[in-house]
Amino acid sequence: MTTDPHVLVHRGLGCTAVFDPIERTVTLFHFGILTHRCKKRISPRVIPLADVTAITHSKESCFKRGSIRLERRSGAGYHSNILKDVNGYFDVDGDTEGEMFAQAISLFIEQQSPP
Repeated sequence: MTTDPHVLVHRGLGCTAVFDPIERTVTLFHFGILTHRCKKRISPRVIPLADVTAITHSKESCFKRGSIRLERRSGAGYHSNILKDVNGYFDVDGDTEGEMFAQAISLFIEQQSPP
């Protein structure tokens, strides 16, 4: 999918997220029959990292699937239900890859913020 070694790709349930540190964006490609139509309508969603305050990765439990959410300064696209939150998606792999993806973005955001 990508040739740039700096670009990170994470595949979730009904979403592929692409973190590009050079362009300073995260792009969410929402797809699939189980994905809510509001997410598919705005896909691909390009989120500038300058507008992101945090990224959260909630781990999977026996009652709840893990998820990844980008929290934006403006709050644009946020919905309390992850199924309708256009800045978030379900994590498929559990804890490892999603956690590393979220940590990479968090570290980048911390390094870019003024001291």
